[in-house]
Amino acid sequence: MVYSQPHVYATIFALSVLKACALDSYIAAVYEHSVILSEDTKIPVSPEDALMLMNKNMDVLKGAIKAAALQGARIIVTPEDGIYGWVFTRETIYPYLEDIPDPQVNWIPCTDPDRFAPAPVQERLSCMARSNAIYVVANIGDKKPCNSSDPKCPSDGHYQYNTDVVFDSEGKLVARYHKYNLFVTETQFDYPKEPEFVTFNTSFGKFGIFTCADILFHDPAVVLVSKLQVDTVLFPTAWVNTLPLLSASQFHSAWAMGMGINFLSANTRNSSLDMTGSGIYAPNGPRAFHYNTETENGHLLVVELSSHPRLSPTYPIAVNWSSYATSIKRFSPDDRNFSGVIYFDKFTFTELTKPEGNRTVCQKDLCCHLSYRMVEKQEDEVYVLGAFDGLHVVEGEYYLQVLSDGRLINQNGTSKAVLSVTLFGRWYEKDPPHPQQVFALDSYIAAVYEHAVILPEVTGSPVSSEDALTLMNKNLDVLEGAIKAAAQQGAHIIVTPEDGIYGWVFKRDTIFPYLEDIPDPQVNWIPCTDPERFAPAAVQERLSCMARNNSIYVVANIGDKKPCNCSDPKCPSNGHYQYNTNVVFDSEGKLVARYHKYNLFMSETQFDSPKEPEIVTFNTSFGKFGIFTCFDILFHDPAVTLVSKLHVDTVLFPTAWMNVLPHLTAIEFHSAWAMGMGVNFLAADTHNTSLAMTGSGIYAPEGPRAYHYNMETENGHLLVAELRSQPRLSPTYPSTVNWSAYATSVKRFSPDDRNFSGVIFFDNFTFTELTKPEGNHTVCQKDLCCHLSYRMVEKQEDEVYVLGAFDGLHVVEGEYYLQICTLLKCKSTDLKTCGEPVATAHTRFEAFSLSGTFGTSYVFPEVLLSEVQLAPGEFQVLSDGRLISQNGTSKPILTVTLFGRWYEKDPP
Repeated sequence: MVYSQPHVYATIFALSVLKACALDSYIAAVYEHSVILSEDTKIPVSPEDALMLMNKNMDVLKGAIKAAALQGARIIVTPEDGIYGWVFTRETIYPYLEDIPDPQVNWIPCTDPDRFAPAPVQERLSCMARSNAIYVVANIGDKKPCNSSDPKCPSDGHYQYNTDVVFDSEGKLVARYHKYNLFVTETQFDYPKEPEFVTFNTSFGKFGIFTCADILFHDPAVVLVSKLQVDTVLFPTAWVNTLPLLSASQFHSAWAMGMGINFLSANTRNSSLDMTGSGIYAPNGPRAFHYNTETENGHLLVVELSSHPRLSPTYPIAVNWSSYATSIKRFSPDDRNFSGVIYFDKFTFTELTKPEGNRTVCQKDLCCHLSYRMVEKQEDEVYVLGAFDGLHVVEGEYYLQVLSDGRLINQNGTSKAVLSVTLFGRWYEKDPPHPQQVFALDSYIAAVYEHAVILPEVTGSPVSSEDALTLMNKNLDVLEGAIKAAAQQGAHIIVTPEDGIYGWVFKRDTIFPYLEDIPDPQVNWIPCTDPERFAPAAVQERLSCMARNNSIYVVANIGDKKPCNCSDPKCPSNGHYQYNTNVVFDSEGKLVARYHKYNLFMSETQFDSPKEPEIVTFNTSFGKFGIFTCFDILFHDPAVTLVSKLHVDTVLFPTAWMNVLPHLTAIEFHSAWAMGMGVNFLAADTHNTSLAMTGSGIYAPEGPRAYHYNMETENGHLLVAELRSQPRLSPTYPSTVNWSAYATSVKRFSPDDRNFSGVIFFDNFTFTELTKPEGNHTVCQKDLCCHLSYRMVEKQEDEVYVLGAFDGLHVVEGEYYLQICTLLKCKSTDLKTCGEPVATAHTRFEAFSLSGTFGTSYVFPEVLLSEVQLAPGEFQVLSDGRLISQNGTSKPILTVTLFGRWYEKDPP
């Protein structure tokens, strides 16, 4: 990066260095603020109401600023989100935003408020600084208009930025910084196009500024210190504490020490979100800090710091972090190591079994050495030494090397018992690209291939590796043709089915010849150009070459084998784990993702479940992708986590789905999941009519872009369609739904005196018959009441429809808690057949409205028409939870369903 480019911003005073840096020390202040939050409204409030809320918070901040000034503070930092909170969507935050000019305009809002009006928040902050002769650092929202000449201009015609501002002691705006590394939940804000490196000089040192999640990334945080040599970092934050490694005071003080910098950290205070932890930190340790989970009060910290810490005689010397560790042999063998998870990262641990000793634990290239001596060792407390060397992928992607000790030493003990002693390493060069740098394409062409798998013969004993490869190559020949055809139609990525390369007719021993050892994608491997590196890997080599030769991402499902031994108590008796595995090769043929299926179907006895769910994502120039397999879709992890926590744009879904009417046909449920979760979804099913396997699709949050369902032939089928790279930015992206809002606001439409019971896929539903061509009905089971208003046309005398409700634990082929409201056609006029599979209908509905008193926010809307067809564009979901159609559907209805998953009620 060239630091003289225009996006490197610095406010430079026209003063000599000697004059600008006249003070050897200064008084710093930070204020931890208990933010007065706005109500969580679905529509924007008026600008007047927004300003009223912000003034309430600024009243509190004004008191803190005055108190800091009275104690001699020259600068005070207030928290991120400290003026309006964080309970916003993109639309509802807009009334709280102001247009913040470039500081080069030389503006004092307090004395010239109308120059860039309306700017009442900037005016008031400026006056607080000016009236108290103190630098004020605050966090507010900036809005910048744009138009269609800018290809990245949001659909609402303006950018919205999470913004830090600094006013000097005369009230002049001297710095403005737009947050570059947004947290996953900050969908109300846009990324700036480039990282901004914002500095300003004062008589008490050179300052830099960034915000919250920025601290975990290289730009702008590291650049400000290592390249621009600031003395002090200003850090407004809304930090959610995460023990054992990422509590605010713990990590921020460590960053100050590791980077050799003063660090002024002001956190918000909110006990329900575990937000607390502010501090004033120097390179050699904290000067003052505050951590309090007991009250909701704000707290002011004031303390003296050196203006130029690098000139201090106590400034820490440069550290070679691996010098000692690489000079010694390991202290202990790894025969007692075990795995464990810290904040979604899989660590390697070894227990400290004795009161003193020397231990070593390794993971990948990282070995951690610990020498220790305990006093007053408690029998009910266990300590471990742990190591992690890998890419963290939850709430952001960044590469970590974490050691629980090394040559971080203490020879005289600590004043209190130890929770954690950690060397927290960040390997920035191994990070994936920043989202703003990655998403170059607004849309992309997606492909899925439904493959009629060539199956092996069912044998009692394993075939040879050569015979296994012969069978797999037959399937790969077919897939290669589909991949080439997709690439010729401009596809950027293609998904092929689960079991698509060798089928599913296996036992644990007979599948072994079909497996390969699939390495971690971090090894940076292109099998097509380096096939011997992890040989034998004939299938991976061929898939890699298909991707490389056609310049397309290829998603496939194969089997992974991993050796283990008796030191692992869960190691299978045959000495290796076997995993149902998805792999992704990029357009150069590089292995970029590997996912081991976590939720195995009951018949998958040939495979092992991984010990923990794997949350696998990767970035491309056309969006952020996540991946899981078939049965995973019915469970929380990894499926929901990928969307709700990691905010992937598109899910890749190889599957071998057996259709189950009326609610669990592939196209029906997968399109509903895409709509309910608000994500693109690429589903590639196997094709085998004898097992009712068919149904592939390319689905957007608004509905299907292309789908295929065919029980008449045994042919494969290729689908190709265009999708938005970032669907959440689309003007047609569905609004947030409160699934129970309408249903809980109305009384029941009908009594329960005509209710009866029936079974759908082993679940005992409560039904009521729709006896008239139009009407309003309610049916309840446990806490779930389902309301239906409808109007039929062409009602057939030999067809019966019912409204049904189910609220309970499904226990066949898996255990998961469901809440379902459904309008469906019975198989015959005999009510005992209601819930049995039926594929055709003749009765048309002119209108319907279905809702339910759901206890879960995860509800998937299904509309399935006669001959098992979808109804794109023929229904909608309202924000109050109603699934409606006001103009009828193009074909007769099989089922209209709200399929709810209550994950919290699942058994362990």
